[in-house]
Amino acid sequence: MGRRPTIRDVASAAGVSMGTVSRVAAKLNTVSPETRHRVEQAMRTLGYVPNIAARTMRTNRTKIVGLLLPDLANTVFLLLAKAAERLLGSEGYTLFLYSSERSPTREIEFLELASRYRMDGLIVSLSDETNQSVVEALSKMECPIVLLDRDTPIRADVVFSEHAEAMQRVTAHLIELGHRRIALITAPLGIRPGRERVLGYRAALRDAGLSIDETLIGHDYQTSKYGFSKALEMLRRPVPPTAVIAGGDEIFYGVLRAARQLNLAIPGDVSIVGADNRMLSDVVTPMITIIDRDMEQVGDTAADMLIRRMNGQGGEPVHVHLPSEVILRNSTAKPRPDLV
Repeated sequence: MGRRPTIRDVASAAGVSMGTVSRVAAKLNTVSPETRHRVEQAMRTLGYVPNIAARTMRTNRTKIVGLLLPDLANTVFLLLAKAAERLLGSEGYTLFLYSSERSPTREIEFLELASRYRMDGLIVSLSDETNQSVVEALSKMECPIVLLDRDTPIRADVVFSEHAEAMQRVTAHLIELGHRRIALITAPLGIRPGRERVLGYRAALRDAGLSIDETLIGHDYQTSKYGFSKALEMLRRPVPPTAVIAGGDEIFYGVLRAARQLNLAIPGDVSIVGADNRMLSDVVTPMITIIDRDMEQVGDTAADMLIRRMNGQGGEPVHVHLPSEVILRNSTAKPRPDLV
C-alpha cells in the first residue's frame, strides 16, 4: 500500500463501517464473532495497528485501568489480578499492574503515573491505610476508584472481606480442643485485615473467659520473613504456644517454615491454622486448617464495580462485604497433655 493503513482501509477490506472497526479494536463485546473475525483478519492482512493516542483524544478515554497491589509475589493477589483482568478485558480495558512493595512512596508514584497516563479507573490495595500522604494523594484522583479491604475517609467504592468473625470461629475451635496458649501472627494494625483479625481473636478468648497474653500476638509485618522469625521466637520459649494462627498468606508460609526448622510435628507438637493460601494448605501434610477467601470473587467484584462507575453510574459509594470460610483440616487437634 506504500503507507500506513488506516481504519478506513480496514473497514473497506472487511466490508464493515469504521465504527465497527473501532469497536473491534477496543475489544468491545458488541460485535458478532463472525464480523469480529473478518475485521481482525483484515487488520492482520493490512498490518493495521490501532492508534491509541488518537482514540484517547477522540473519546477522552484511554481504556487503561490501574491495579495497585502490595506484592506481586503473593499468590492471593495474583488470583485477584487474574480475575479482574479477565472481566476488564472483556470490556475492552487493558490492566496496568503495579506493585508498591508495601512502600507508601511507590504508592504515590503509582498515583502520579495514573494521572499522567489518564487511566480511566483504579483498583487499589494500600499497604498502610493510615498514611496521610497516600490518602491525600488518592483523594485528589479524578477517576473512579475501588478500594480493596481498606478503611479510609476517601469517597470510593470498597470491597471488604470478612475477617473478625472467621478469626473468632477458628480461635474458638482451638479453645474447644483444649488450647489455652494460642499465638496469633498477623498483618499490621495499619490495615483493616490486621485489626479485624486481632479483634476476632480477642473476642474468642474473652467469650471463653480466658486472659489475653499480649506476648502471643504479633502484628508488625506482613511478610514470610516476619512469620518465620516471630513463630521461631514464640515456639522456642520455655513455655511455647500449643497453637499458632497465621493471619495472612505470606505469614502462613513463614510459620510452616519455622515449625519445620524446629522439627515440630503438626498437630502433635503444635496445631497450626493458616489463612488465604488454599493451594499451600492443600498440598502440605497434614492438610492445614485455614481461613479461606475467594480472591477471584474479590477481583471480579472490584472490576465489576469499577466498570459500572467508568460507564457513568452515579450515586453514593458502594461497600460490598464478601465472606470468609473456615475449613477444618488435620492440622488442629487437642494439645499434648504435657504441654497444657
